Amino acid sequence: MLRAVLWDMGGPIDQETVYERLIDEDIKNALAEAGVTWSEADFLEASRWAVESFAPNAYTAVVWKLSSFRAEVAEPVYARVAAGSERRHASRGGLELREGVDSLIQSLHRSGTPQGLVTNNEPARVRADLARFDLDHCFTFAPPRDPPLRKPNPEVFLNAASALETKPDECLVIGDRVDADMVPANLLGMTTVLFRTGRHAGQQPRTWEEVPDHEVRTVSELAELLGRLGLLVS
Repeated sequence: MLRAVLWDMGGPIDQETVYERLIDEDIKNALAEAGVTWSEADFLEASRWAVESFAPNAYTAVVWKLSSFRAEVAEPVYARVAAGSERRHASRGGLELREGVDSLIQSLHRSGTPQGLVTNNEPARVRADLARFDLDHCFTFAPPRDPPLRKPNPEVFLNAASALETKPDECLVIGDRVDADMVPANLLGMTTVLFRTGRHAGQQPRTWEEVPDHEVRTVSELAELLGRLGLLVS
């Protein structure tokens, strides 16, 4: 029986619309400063290739392809992009909360459903962002690990489930990526929900073993699903 919900941060909770625009701008600027020429069609093709090839980091993959697979160009370009992380976060005003998801998180909390996070985002930033919307108290945060765990390592999901004192097969995972969210959760016997949104919205499973148990595109669809699964009490 399902007892708990594990959320990915980027995508289902943080819609990241402005974030994606800002990081694309920074990638383009860094490439131009490095003397790399490209067209908008080239950039779109690189973005598509990064998603379809299941690149762990779509941004490094875009830089890699547009740099013509030259490490001596790609590495310093991406270093410049990575250095702008805090500036981009401040420029977009922090968490871009998906409309309606705060009410859903609060409703799950009132229903007594434990909630955790499976995210690669920096923990202190995540807590601060959620606190701005009075959502931090709705989550149980897994203890940090040294070295830090990163998806798609299944230990990220086991660590979050352990913090909620739940077994893997009692957890429902909501994420926006097949490779980073659905695959490790499926391997652990967790119930999976693919929230199709953002840069990875068109990502498709490579085999039947990677197919999520459910797919949604809106918060209302997700709320209806959680109700059917007995995790959300109306």
